[in-house]
Amino acid sequence: MRRTHHCLMVTYTSGAPALSPQDKILVRQGLAVEYAPGVIAPIDFVAQPALRGALLVDHLKDATAITVTATWIHTGWLPENRLARLYAAHPTRVGPPISYRTPIPDDDARSVGGQRVTTPERTAVDLLTLEDADIAFRAIFALLGAGLSMERVEEKLAQAHRRRRIRRSRTLFLGLREYVEQRASHGFVSNP
Repeated sequence: MRRTHHCLMVTYTSGAPALSPQDKILVRQGLAVEYAPGVIAPIDFVAQPALRGALLVDHLKDATAITVTATWIHTGWLPENRLARLYAAHPTRVGPPISYRTPIPDDDARSVGGQRVTTPERTAVDLLTLEDADIAFRAIFALLGAGLSMERVEEKLAQAHRRRRIRRSRTLFLGLREYVEQRASHGFVSNP
């Protein structure tokens, strides 16, 4: 029997805690990172995937980190140097603030620092499907540096028959794969 988890987006309302001026300075100087809205940690606390995962355990509780949140756990990459919201999947919680609902099989997730998080390949598929192309591409480039397998992403996209926006995701992936292959053929192995 496969256990699945449904997606929900943990967002913060307009009343979300704002960073203090001192915390903003620490973030701007690269001494701290805002890993959840209004919450910072010293940069040393986010140096490894296990540390980043452990920081989110209390925020996501028994949920699974997905998309940009999963990318941050795997790589440390943040859009605009902060996580504006946390994205997570959960098996039973429904209702606001749910944005997406999709099952996540156990073989598409693992534990990192005690936090359940989608695999890099599942994360890439979710990014291509759920995020704007610019965010998806930048996150996938970061995931490539963390060992993302383009072949396995292609397999997962081929298996995703019923997902919304899957045609768009496959088209984006084809362009991305071609770009990565061209860079590799010219001897570039680092992320663009």
